[in-house]
Amino acid sequence: MTIIFKQAPLKQFKDTFIKHFRSLTAAYGLVIIMHLIAYLATGEQFAIIEFLNTFAHLLWLPAFVILPLCFVLKEWRIGLMLIPAVIAFLLIWGDMLVPNNPPQASDEDTQFRVATYNMLAFNRVNFDYIEILRDVDADLVALQELDFLQARMLTDNLSDLYPYMAFHAGGPAGQGIMSKYPILEDDYWQYDFLNAKLGHQRVVIELADGQEVVIYNAHPTHPGIQGPLFTTEYRTREIVDLLNRTSQETLPTILMGDFNTPDFSSDYMRLTNQFNDAYRIAGDGLGWTFPRIAGLPSAFIRIDYIFLDDNIQAQDAGLWRDFSGSDHNLLYADLFIEVQN
Repeated sequence: MTIIFKQAPLKQFKDTFIKHFRSLTAAYGLVIIMHLIAYLATGEQFAIIEFLNTFAHLLWLPAFVILPLCFVLKEWRIGLMLIPAVIAFLLIWGDMLVPNNPPQASDEDTQFRVATYNMLAFNRVNFDYIEILRDVDADLVALQELDFLQARMLTDNLSDLYPYMAFHAGGPAGQGIMSKYPILEDDYWQYDFLNAKLGHQRVVIELADGQEVVIYNAHPTHPGIQGPLFTTEYRTREIVDLLNRTSQETLPTILMGDFNTPDFSSDYMRLTNQFNDAYRIAGDGLGWTFPRIAGLPSAFIRIDYIFLDDNIQAQDAGLWRDFSGSDHNLLYADLFIEVQN
């Protein structure tokens, strides 16, 4: 009787756990399947699909833990419902989980490092971004959300490293370029169709060997700030215009910045139809850049990018995870342009 008394609560707990596990896992699997079917059938025509696509990787990652548990508990039919999530994740991001083999520059090629960093306008936590930018030591830096105090701090403390600066400070819409090389052209604009306008910038840089490159410093709108619903309509209009502008360039072109665009979205596909994703070619891991929160080891969304046209190649790319009060990780890439003999 004593043995039965001790085992009964354990058996009851096990039965209750399996019951709830079965029902919760089935509901989770059903959400995944409905999401995938809706996406395949309609694309991103509905706000709910756009929203789910933004966080799809977070929605699907638990399946990698729950699926083996289903097999241990012999819940085969429930486990089958999670297989689409595993397959979808691996199809979309699997290439980022294996070692890459990016091209490497020769001594004759034009080599340079670029970086993009959303400063977080009105960030007053500290000024560690000065040291971060020194440590990164990029040749060209594209800044988003550059406010007036940050612009003054950068000018006062980094002019020795970056003698050429093109700043358009102005809070969340502020943009800036810092360069070790001469800035030949500088243009800044906003889109009038936006209610909450952010900024965009185009510069032409002359590198050390006389090679000129075009840099677009982009900051398309967030889907949640232009209307009552989570809509990507305005972001798409900005990205389409940026792609139209860049398609007219005759010089090697880089399009980088904070795109407020996840890498599972129609807008990302538009961008990569015309450009190459430097981090995807030469980076290591999933490359999450946002939101960077003090005390947490990682961000959980990738929305900052360095896109390259076919004239420019990436041999390395990575994140600078030191925290400076910004809600973004700095993204850098080591690039080269092959010398034409």
